[in-house]
Amino acid sequence: MNHLYFSTGRKPSALIRKLGRLLSLIFNSKYENRGKKSVDEVCARAELAGCVKIAFIYEKKGNPSNIKFFDETNGWLKTELLIHGMNLPERTGRIPKTLNLEIKGAVGKKIADLFDVNLDENDDASPLRGIVSDNSLAFFQKDQKILELKVSLFESKTPNGE
Repeated sequence: MNHLYFSTGRKPSALIRKLGRLLSLIFNSKYENRGKKSVDEVCARAELAGCVKIAFIYEKKGNPSNIKFFDETNGWLKTELLIHGMNLPERTGRIPKTLNLEIKGAVGKKIADLFDVNLDENDDASPLRGIVSDNSLAFFQKDQKILELKVSLFESKTPNGE
């Protein structure tokens, strides 16, 4: 299991909750709707679940805007993922627990590292395929696209949280 924990901002839209659940299934990790919990409370729950990194999905006007990462050792990471667009079908069906991931480009490698992807655990036979490139994350089940995020990396000079 991945040691990544997905959560949301305080009042997530239905679309953000769906994205969080789907990302947690794709990366075989945990998801929790944050609600009124503080960041410290979410961190404590993630630690109880054996997770060492938390991905907080934030929104602007109901659409995903960015994902900020919190690491229990280093605190807020300076690198965050900006989301410029999303393609999410109405229904995705069951998501396999294994992923065959392909990484393209140097920025794609940095994005994969944010999600703690371990290529040694790649399952070439899995019907769940992912492609992480310099400007997108795309996931397919068999030949059907189940999620595509148009993204870019943002490096802040100082790590920030809430």
